[in-house]
Formats: sequence, structure tokens, C-alpha cells
Amino acid sequence: QKIKMKLLNAKTALALLLALATSDAALLRSKVHQRDDSPSSKVLSNDKKDTTSDGRWVLLKDSDEKVPKEGTNDARRLDERTLRAFRVGFDAYPTGGHIYATTNDDITVVLYQNDLYLGSVVKKSYHHVSPEINDDLFYFQSVHEPNSFTVFTHGSDGYLIDEAYIEEDTGAPLDTTIKTWGVDNHACWCLSQDPNDWKAFGYLYVPAQRCYRGFKFHQDGKVYGYL
Repeated sequence: QKIKMKLLNAKTALALLLALATSDAALLRSKVHQRDDSPSSKVLSNDKKDTTSDGRWVLLKDSDEKVPKEGTNDARRLDERTLRAFRVGFDAYPTGGHIYATTNDDITVVLYQNDLYLGSVVKKSYHHVSPEINDDLFYFQSVHEPNSFTVFTHGSDGYLIDEAYIEEDTGAPLDTTIKTWGVDNHACWCLSQDPNDWKAFGYLYVPAQRCYRGFKFHQDGKVYGYL
């Protein structure tokens, strides 16, 4: 009789332990489900468009593009481990000149070798009054030779770019031109956060009839505008 009683008590204790374990598991699942459904831990669905930014690159139409000119580069033989001096330049003085061709806003230039980031510089443009004044120049140092760059404006004071180029400062009388975009004429790209700022210059200077917040001067010679 005592043995039966002990066995019965053991079965009762085991049943009680199983019941408690089942209850704890249900409570844990409930807490995990509640945590996963909380706003702070939701995973965004990949079938919804990200509308946090409406900016995008667009390839300029043939009528908006400039004809790229390849320069010479005798400095390619330099040891790639040597820190070298480069500069990005803008000719902001179109043929005939324009009193409002420059800008009071900061300009950011980001230099690349293909997709490799080489550095960035922020500065204001010169205020050109004659073609004898130097172009706007942005200076960099890198062990890699750049072949493309992007440029952005920080405001809505329009800036005309007649030509754009990358040069290496070799210390020689004539610097080495790596790549050039555009033609020295009256047709320009317009850089401004206001797309309608081109009207201050007119169709003769801005054939695209709009300004862009940024430009990508690509290594393949194409130019992309940032809307």
C-alpha cells in the first residue's frame, strides 16, 4: 500500500511539472511574438519602394551631352605607391562670358578611380570677370590615378560648367591631362538645386533648359545629371 501511494505521488508531481513547463513555453512564445511584432523590430518588406529620397542619376540626352576629349597621360609610368597630386578643374567662363556664370554656394567634388573613392573637397568658386582668370580648381592627393568624379552644389545660385577635366600636377611646365569632358564654347551644364535657374542664363548657354543638383563625369566619357 505504501509503495502504491509513493508511486501515485510521483505521477502527480510529474504531471504538475509537465503542466508548469507547458505553461512557461506558451508564455515565452507569447512574449517572443509580441516582441517581433513591435515597431522597433519589424523587418521592412522588400516589395515596397523606399521613398526616403527622390534623387536619382539620369543619363543626359545626346543634345545635352558634351563631346569628351581624351588627353595624354605620360605619368602613368609613375610608381603607383607614390602619393601624387591631382586636381579637378571647371571652366566656368563660356565663350562670350556671362556675368552670373559663377556661384556663391559651396561646391563638393568627390574623386574616384572607377568605383574606388579617393577623396572629396568642398569650396566656393572663383568669381570670374575675364577668361584670363584661372579655372575653378579642386586639389587632391592619392596613390591611385582618378578617372571620374561627381560634383554637387549646396544651394540654388546657378553655376555654369563649360568644360570639366582631371589633371595631374607633375611639376612640369605643362600639367598632364588625364581626362576632359566638354568643349570650350558657349554651351554649358547648369549646376543648381533650382531646376529652373537656367532661365537666368538662357537657352544659348544652357541648351538642356534645366539645372541639375549634381553631375557625374563618368570614366567612359558620359555625363549624368542628378535630379
